[in-house]
Amino acid sequence: MDKKPDMLDGMLKYAAMGGKYGRIVSDYPETVQAVLREFLNVWMIPEFSVPKKMKKVTGEYKEWIESLQSLESLCGGKLSLIKDGYEHYMSSGQTFMVTCPRNILKLMVDVIARKNREAASSKTTIVEAEPVRVLATDDVVFKSLKALKESLKGE
Repeated sequence: MDKKPDMLDGMLKYAAMGGKYGRIVSDYPETVQAVLREFLNVWMIPEFSVPKKMKKVTGEYKEWIESLQSLESLCGGKLSLIKDGYEHYMSSGQTFMVTCPRNILKLMVDVIARKNREAASSKTTIVEAEPVRVLATDDVVFKSLKALKESLKGE
């Protein structure tokens, strides 16, 4: 006799999908799923704002993938820095709309630079400066990354 699915079965299936954003995150390449999950959870992005997977990787979906790759590279794999970026954003009184990972790249450069300056006195590096692939439209971010890299070399 088959058991009729109940609320517990639904909750278990939901948890197996990865929680609130499980279905959305699974539509993205495995290489960016962790950073996507962290970004969505920390910044509380509504599900309808996240582009859906298309047959071809183009448009907004492709932009999100590239932004996530840049964000992960910028954080040096330390995804907890995304939460630090959010806390800095909330405490600084900044007012800009965050609808895509690309929107926080410049903020993350500032947060990482601040953390590295704070850690410099204790001879600890929070994030190693590595080449970061940024979107062509993010010239300000690119210049900030280049300046950060140069300042880290001088220390």
